[in-house]
Amino acid sequence: MSDNPAEDPMRLDLQSHPGAYAIRSYRRGAIVVNEETLTQSFIITPTQLL
Repeated sequence: MSDNPAEDPMRLDLQSHPGAYAIRSYRRGAIVVNEETLTQSFIITPTQLL
């Protein structure tokens, strides 16, 4: 763990929920939710992507 939280890796847990939004991968500056690459701020819940 570093003193800068932005440098710490994000922990992802594998849970499968049919029809739900799920984070598939991430890299600096982008995150993939289901099949969509997002590069701006968002809110994700199991049933909504805002």
